[in-house]
Amino acid sequence: MIHHIIRFTVKPGVSNEQLDELLSSLGRQATEVPTVASVHVGRVHGERHTWGANFVLRDLDAYWEFITHPAHLETDKIGWPLLDDFTMFDIVEDTDPTIGEAISALHERRLREIPELSDVVAPPRNARQKQA
Repeated sequence: MIHHIIRFTVKPGVSNEQLDELLSSLGRQATEVPTVASVHVGRVHGERHTWGANFVLRDLDAYWEFITHPAHLETDKIGWPLLDDFTMFDIVEDTDPTIGEAISALHERRLREIPELSDVVAPPRNARQKQA
């Protein structure tokens, strides 16, 4: 299993309606993306980020379907312009030391195969991406 975790804060001036739309879009991925086993969306406590989501995915094939699914792409369009600070990481039950590289390769492939994302998926000024 792969736990794909994001944590973020939104820019000053983001309305409650915009935030609600983003959080709803994140949550809908549990029902719209067949490979998402579960998702939890909510407030983050104990660190600098205020919001987060944890997506549970079966394997790398499920991960690929998740990050290329229209529901995920819609969340990208809604969310990226609102983000001020963002961290993404993965916790993987598989002990294969190359899985982090495989996940990074999926993200790179996604940007190559869906070039219009380069205009949407621009990391906020404080963005970090890690695989664990």
